[in-house]
Amino acid sequence: MDVDTAEQRVLDGQEQPPVLLARKLMEEVEQKKVDARLLGGVAVYLRSPRVRIDPLARTYHDIDLAVSRRAKKALTEIMTSQGFVGDRHFNALHGHKRMVFQKDNVEVDIFIHLFEQCHNLDLEERITRDPLTLSLADLLLTKLQVVHINHKDLTDVLGLLLQYPPGTGEGHDIIDLNVIHLPGNYAQKLVDGCPGMLFPTRSRYF
Repeated sequence: MDVDTAEQRVLDGQEQPPVLLARKLMEEVEQKKVDARLLGGVAVYLRSPRVRIDPLARTYHDIDLAVSRRAKKALTEIMTSQGFVGDRHFNALHGHKRMVFQKDNVEVDIFIHLFEQCHNLDLEERITRDPLTLSLADLLLTKLQVVHINHKDLTDVLGLLLQYPPGTGEGHDIIDLNVIHLPGNYAQKLVDGCPGMLFPTRSRYF
């Protein structure tokens, strides 16, 4: 499995509160076979050891989750049992597509089947493709869809591309370009090893 090992966690030292909360949450999600997976910075942290050391290491403040429509209730029950408190006003207004919870000053943003920000990504049929997190391709898409990409998003993108090769297929150790649908020969150039096409200024970070 491409997610991190216990030995790697020891080498990393003490983990940040959002990471610890996410691990505990996902243990119960996995145990109860709930169709929910992590995305966002914490998900990248768990998939890519590259982002745990300089120059890509950063601070995490929140947790992002995607859940299928049919698993919304089960996930809500898990959140409540672990002491997460829902934003009653926000969840009442937007709970059909998004929910917010909080615990120990860590906010959890839950996307219900649809990741809706600068662009919309329908994740309903792909949420459980990988264990623990969304697939590498979907993690990358949630970062690349940002119109005005910031430093932390760029850091996460680099962490994924430096850790995993782009390619085609459903393995857990590649970024499946069939999911991303890049135009023209863009995908093949990524396979051939041209991340500079996406990030011409990446040398600033190395």
